[in-house]
Amino acid sequence: MAWAARVLLGLILVVVLLGVRGPGGHWFAFWTAPTLRTVYVTVAFAAFCWLFAATAVVLRDR
Repeated sequence: MAWAARVLLGLILVVVLLGVRGPGGHWFAFWTAPTLRTVYVTVAFAAFCWLFAATAVVLRDR
């Protein structure tokens, strides 16, 4: 169950970013705007860490 939530969070992030400017605008902004790149990497890293937190909660309850 935790992996599904992680995948869903990642998909929401990608859809939001692609919905703003499309795939070309996303990659252009990613490589040329340090602020956007920092935000994206921070959110992606937080989602990665959240995977372990959600897994710990699930395993603790079992």
